[in-house]
Amino acid sequence: MLSQKLYFYDGNILLDVVEDDEKTRFRVHKSILVRSSEFFANMFKVTQPTDEVQELVDGCPVVNSTGDFIDDWETILGALYNPSLNKAQQSAQNIIAMLRIGQKYQFDDFFEDAQTRLRECCPSSLNEFRRRGTSRSDPEDAKTLLDVAHEGIIPDDVFPALYFDNFALIVCNVFHASRQLAVPTTYNISRMNLTPKNQRLHLTSTRKLSCVS
Repeated sequence: MLSQKLYFYDGNILLDVVEDDEKTRFRVHKSILVRSSEFFANMFKVTQPTDEVQELVDGCPVVNSTGDFIDDWETILGALYNPSLNKAQQSAQNIIAMLRIGQKYQFDDFFEDAQTRLRECCPSSLNEFRRRGTSRSDPEDAKTLLDVAHEGIIPDDVFPALYFDNFALIVCNVFHASRQLAVPTTYNISRMNLTPKNQRLHLTSTRKLSCVS
């Protein structure tokens, strides 16, 4: 399938991204990739052996990308062609795309920008944490970011704030359920399949949330 937004007929590189047996083809410009990615700069520097026949489609070489998400590439390529998009506030999914593609393909500016944004909303010091105000991460975003922690793309120093914000979501859900069911909150907490230690942590974090907020 051809990308609807990122298939330029004057482009000179085809990027095929395969995700779950679904392929999306982007047609972009080599110069756009080279100026932002050391990975692609080095790739296109390599002189192909004269006896090697390179795959060409419509006169363009094809770069195959496996193990990536189509949405991630749409985010990165969209920002490359429209830099103003990257100046706006980013969703958690966009931050993840910047981290994934930025790290794997050496889009250093995207990778560093994503880390900076995370550290602004998830500071590691208590004083900065309390002063973060509207820059704090949304609890739903915190959960989304923690879901990809196993990929090794999230900076270690933002995890405390992410876990705290994610726990805020759990706390809110518990108290919301308590009101809807008209039962004491402790009734819900005791039935959350938490260990006694985590139940104490849950209650302690709730009190801390009220102090930080």
